[in-house]
Amino acid sequence: MLACVASAACNSPAIGERTALDADSAAELAERDGVTIPDGFEFVEGRSHVEFVGQAAWSADFTGPAALGDGKAVAEAKPSFPPLQPLSDCATVPTSVGPATSPCVSGFVSTFPPAGGMDAVTIRLTTRTDAALLSVSSTGH
Repeated sequence: MLACVASAACNSPAIGERTALDADSAAELAERDGVTIPDGFEFVEGRSHVEFVGQAAWSADFTGPAALGDGKAVAEAKPSFPPLQPLSDCATVPTSVGPATSPCVSGFVSTFPPAGGMDAVTIRLTTRTDAALLSVSSTGH
């Protein structure tokens, strides 16, 4: 017990453990990693994943009106990111828990830095007939 008093690690998630993020935590992480969530998008869910010591990987999902699916608001919110590229059907994109294959939808994707790697942030925007879906993930380090 004494070791826990002297160490913040006692309250930290175990390596490999996924933890839920609330809207405020997701907003803080997005801001820290240089991502602006455009007006009109609302937080749906988020998660963090500790892999090793250092900054945890994280991802968060947001939803907004289908009109935001054209990518203009996302591109304008963070002009320093690489331009949004068309997301090919069934594309594999990085997430905080490893690569994921999209469910064959159209949309856009941008990763900064473009080469990926540690601390890479990926923005993925897809649309359904009734909503735009924005997913943001960071690989951590």
